[in-house]
Amino acid sequence: MLKSIRGMAQTWASKVVIIILALSFGVWGISDVFRAGSPGVVATVGETEIAAQTLANEFQGELQRLRARFSEVTSEQAVQMGIPQQILGQLVDQALVAEEARSQGLAVPDTILAKRIVSENPGLLVNGTFDRIRYETALNRSGQSLESFESGVRVAILRQQVVDAVAGIGPAPDVLATTLARRNRERRDMVVALVSSGDVANVEPDETAVQAYYDANPELFTAPEFRQLTLLELTADTVAGEIELSDDDIYAEYEDRIAEFEQPERRSVVQVLSTDETVILGLISNVAGGQDFDAASSEAAEAGALVSQFDDVTKNGVPAEAAEVLFATPEGAVSEPVKTAFGWHVFKVEEVKPGGAPPFEEVRPALLADMTADIAIDSLYGLAGVIEDTLAGDGSLEDAADAVGVAPITIAAVDGAGRGKDGEKSLTDLVSAEKVLQAAFETLEGEVSDLRETEAGTYFIVRVDVVEEQTVQPLANIREQVIEGWRSETVDDGARLAAEALADEIRDGLPLAAAALGHGYVTDAYFAMLRIDDTEDTLLSPEILHGVFEADPESGEPVIGATEAGYVVAVVTDKHEAAADEIKSESQEIAPGLAEVRQSDMLLMFRAALQSRHEISVNGPTFEAVFASPSVQ
Repeated sequence: MLKSIRGMAQTWASKVVIIILALSFGVWGISDVFRAGSPGVVATVGETEIAAQTLANEFQGELQRLRARFSEVTSEQAVQMGIPQQILGQLVDQALVAEEARSQGLAVPDTILAKRIVSENPGLLVNGTFDRIRYETALNRSGQSLESFESGVRVAILRQQVVDAVAGIGPAPDVLATTLARRNRERRDMVVALVSSGDVANVEPDETAVQAYYDANPELFTAPEFRQLTLLELTADTVAGEIELSDDDIYAEYEDRIAEFEQPERRSVVQVLSTDETVILGLISNVAGGQDFDAASSEAAEAGALVSQFDDVTKNGVPAEAAEVLFATPEGAVSEPVKTAFGWHVFKVEEVKPGGAPPFEEVRPALLADMTADIAIDSLYGLAGVIEDTLAGDGSLEDAADAVGVAPITIAAVDGAGRGKDGEKSLTDLVSAEKVLQAAFETLEGEVSDLRETEAGTYFIVRVDVVEEQTVQPLANIREQVIEGWRSETVDDGARLAAEALADEIRDGLPLAAAALGHGYVTDAYFAMLRIDDTEDTLLSPEILHGVFEADPESGEPVIGATEAGYVVAVVTDKHEAAADEIKSESQEIAPGLAEVRQSDMLLMFRAALQSRHEISVNGPTFEAVFASPSVQ
């Protein structure tokens, strides 16, 4: 065993693994948040313990589900995405309910346990009788002990009982669904007039108006705080030029990862598909009699068959029943007919592209880049230590840069959003600009931030050289911006005042259409409008519709609301109550959603109550150890 370990430790790949294992405890930082606890237990909720192995198993299951959608995702990426924390949160939620059940004295009898296991695993029955040997064999294959499996099932049953008791509240009350349905299906008729911003006279401010607007709105013309920085960044490029790998190293990696490069056999085929077996059998007969396949497939298409061309088809890309037939057919040949859930198929294999791994020389550049990047990232940890040692010895940031052979980066001025004084984005060449900005704006003027690691495994440290506080920009520098702001506000105010004047004319007894006509405003009429407009009409803003449905139709009171084009004045001309059949249909449609919302609210309140009732503690070192182990990689 020792000899094997020593041999493995000589390869570059194993060195990287050993470094990762050695450093993982130090770089996660989770111990600062979670409390220590018993080894093997990752969290405790009251008296209910969550085993580290349970967390690891759940992580593996979630990783497989992720890979089913994103085949390239690695366990490291899943960890960086926060998947372990999400899973632990779910396990804690489950344990909260189980602990509540335990504290209330609830228990699951063996008869109910057996019924649940058999109902979910009918294959354990042989001729209607439970087969214990088959049961124990299945558990052994899954790597679970009988005790842990049955304990998990008991907890699941208890959780369901508690959750059903709290949230299993049935459908929403009829009166609630009916009231909402009646409200949703009310309708209004209305006439509207648009006072467009373009109807307001084009005005220009005098000097007094410009100065007054500038003085009244300093927040609009305040330049953000800018910071001048010195940045030291350690990236893969920092050490990439010093890394040398032999062809033997690269070829060893190729052999180790060859399964990653292998491609399945692919085929280009013409498929003829029909639900009518006689059409497919006729095609086969015609081809066997010497007819060209294209001509035979055209005749099949005229009889209702679907003819399709597929390139690069793999076995996983066709129904299982058809895959065996298709991939047993030689290139240039026509397959036997085969039936699937889609109907009857026949294939002509036009080209066969053998599977297998590409030659070493083809993937060598990519392998070299991957290996270099991996080694470079691990090498950065040592350089980061050099920087910290230099600074701890009263060295400057420039001294630290000299010690690791990296030139510091000077950033003239940047605001909290990453923009320079010209308004353009800066820091775009950095590996993690967002984290650099965060560090820069958390650090005092003249101070140096702590050394920080990014998600990509790189490091940086930043010094704040100068802080330029927020200042109101001189009027002379932003005069056009001030004028534009004044003009926009003045035009908006003018349109609003014109709309209010139009509303006053309506209140004085003039019909809306006549009052609008006198000013040349555009008018329109709407009938049977709902509270929520699905026509995307720019005149019917939510503000207008809300006002219209709040207004009394008999009062004739005009409603004013802002829209994209200006201001709208509306008058309700009629109100339509919802018909009985509309209310019934709408209430039936919204009732399930109302029940789900009520159930969700109940569960949220219940969970909050449980969290205050049962103590929750998380074992930080055990949590870290789970994801430092190769078993989760």
